[in-house]
Amino acid sequence: MNSYNDPKLLEYYELHSQIQQCIFQEHTDQYLLIVAIIVGISLIVFFRWWMITKGESKKSKFL
Repeated sequence: MNSYNDPKLLEYYELHSQIQQCIFQEHTDQYLLIVAIIVGISLIVFFRWWMITKGESKKSKFL
């Protein structure tokens, strides 16, 4: 039996090819999610740093 003429096998190869294309090409949302996480963490760190420095400046005014 020749595997190139088997319609079921060709269907499986086509499905496998479509799955690979879907997995390896559709990553735009993942990059946006990573950027959003990095920006969010940076904003939280900046806000905490700003609140700490703001609190220290208030303490020095009372002394």
